[in-house]
Amino acid sequence: MRTRHAFVALIGTLLLRDSAWAQPRDPSPPAAQSSNAEAIAKERARALVAEGIQKLDQGIYLDALDLFQKAYAAFPSPKLHFNIAQTYYELGRPLEALHHYELFVRDVPEKEMPDKWLLANQRVFQLQGRIASVAVQASVSGATVTADGAAVGATPLPAPLRFLPGPHVLIVSKPGYEQQVIEIKLEAEQAVTKRVQLITQAEAMAQRQEFKKAEALRRAAEERLRRERQEAVRRRTKTRRILRTSGWVALGAGTLGAVAAGTFGGLNLYESSKVEDGPRDWLWRGDARPHYQRAETYRTLFYGATAVGVIGLGTGVGLLLYAGREETAEPRPSPATTMFVPMLGPTGTGFAVTGRF
Repeated sequence: MRTRHAFVALIGTLLLRDSAWAQPRDPSPPAAQSSNAEAIAKERARALVAEGIQKLDQGIYLDALDLFQKAYAAFPSPKLHFNIAQTYYELGRPLEALHHYELFVRDVPEKEMPDKWLLANQRVFQLQGRIASVAVQASVSGATVTADGAAVGATPLPAPLRFLPGPHVLIVSKPGYEQQVIEIKLEAEQAVTKRVQLITQAEAMAQRQEFKKAEALRRAAEERLRRERQEAVRRRTKTRRILRTSGWVALGAGTLGAVAAGTFGGLNLYESSKVEDGPRDWLWRGDARPHYQRAETYRTLFYGATAVGVIGLGTGVGLLLYAGREETAEPRPSPATTMFVPMLGPTGTGFAVTGRF
């Protein structure tokens, strides 16, 4: 740190000893008054620079910056931009440091101070890679541009605005016009152009009215859509409830039909066995006729109950599966676990239905 400060002190000394400071002290009589004023300004600037170098060497950067700025105000030598830039650099303010380094490189020939000019040029290259720039273009001239709460000029701006990486807020405003707010997040070395269309307050009011109308229409459409969806859900729920109820009723009827079919089938077998197991001459006697007639009746009832059972079970399963598919807004396939399983029992064959309802 002290080595860097000694380097800056040496620079200040060289600036003081430069020919810009050393002018003849015996001016010609016609320019005596002007030369005396210039000499006084140089002496004051020399004293301020010397004191600023001491503060800079001590690490009191704000005081050093104030002294260098006063020295430049007293005698605006472009070489003082280097001292100011170095102080801003030590303060960690790259935007201000870059500005003064660029002024030094622009206004001081390289051959006059080659070492300092080379260092300043290197710092310019280094700092330009750490900042971002935004070019603001407005549709009207004379609009005030505010960056992060500070006014930076009026449109058209002579050069792009420079920022450190991060979020920033730009405001472009002019009396009689609607102000425009720009929120932007920048990265290092990013160059952005923002085109701002300023409209009059009357135009802005008309646009807001149109926006309110469009917003009202949008909300009405959303409300209508919401009601239609609710109605669709209500209808689906009602339909699903009816389908489930009908399915369970059909399953109940089918189950009763299956039980009845089993009962009638058993009675048919019983009555048939009475006829088959009787004496040979039963078929020609009146004793076998009642058993035969009852067997035929039970056979007919068996067929009817079987039809009722099959139709009821099939219809019930189908209705329950369809009702289960209606649980979501989009149709879904039948459950993968639904299947028909053949059954073999001691009295006959049949099938069972498994699934999720």
